[in-house]
Amino acid sequence: MVSGAVGDTSCQPACGRGISGGTNLTLDDIRATENANQGVGGTGANLVIRDSLFDSNGTRAFYAEGSYASSAGVKSVNSMFIYNSRARDNAWVGFWCDLECNDFEVHDSVASRNGKGGIFYEVSTGPAIIEGNIIQNNGYSDVIRRPGGLLMVSSQNANAYGNTFGSNNEAGVRITDDERSPSVSNINIQGNNTMKGDPLIGCAIPDVSCPRNK
Repeated sequence: MVSGAVGDTSCQPACGRGISGGTNLTLDDIRATENANQGVGGTGANLVIRDSLFDSNGTRAFYAEGSYASSAGVKSVNSMFIYNSRARDNAWVGFWCDLECNDFEVHDSVASRNGKGGIFYEVSTGPAIIEGNIIQNNGYSDVIRRPGGLLMVSSQNANAYGNTFGSNNEAGVRITDDERSPSVSNINIQGNNTMKGDPLIGCAIPDVSCPRNK
């Protein structure tokens, strides 16, 4: 278990990480909990995570200011592949790919009760695959900024299928094209997602497809 990393606004976003650094890093059957910023963050390319738990990471200092929000169970600006793992009760985001992380995959995992969103794909061209996950009860932080279950902002080349949503705040899937590059394109929420009443927001954006979800 990795726990107790500390930090505040004077050193964010690089401090307060339970696990940081390393290229081609593999994490198998670990728990990162109660770290001030991220359970895992600041790693190099090709991070692989299997059978692990990331819970109760993040404090308000690392998400209250939108321009510098970084709090997450796992966050990287480099490629990562997540299998059969859980991100729950983190203060802001569960699993977060940001700033051109390149390949991003989350398979057969659980993202639940995270403050802003369960899985966040932001300002990246991927490709991204979000498949076979349970994404529920996210987005109920005291700070409300475009919450939801699966969030995709100013990103391209993503496929999401076979996921189960439910009880996410405002949206199960939220796709947003803001002022940053790249513009949203080739996003496929491509059916066989079970929404359980959660809305899909952003499906009317050109080059976004959301067919046959139930």
